Amino acid sequence: MNAAGVRKIKDIKLKDWRENALVQIADMYSGAVYRLITRGDDRFYRLIKKQEEDFWRFR
Repeated sequence: MNAAGVRKIKDIKLKDWRENALVQIADMYSGAVYRLITRGDDRFYRLIKKQEEDFWRFR
């Protein structure tokens, strides 16, 4: 719920990342961002930064 008490996410479904490439990509990306924010370690984020820029251009 957000600050106003409104539920934004209705349902969460667990998926095995080994069976779904999109889940694996999201997991890798979120892990790289988490490491960047919490530890200041950008080595993994730098590896995916170029692909992030390409994705937004593609949309």
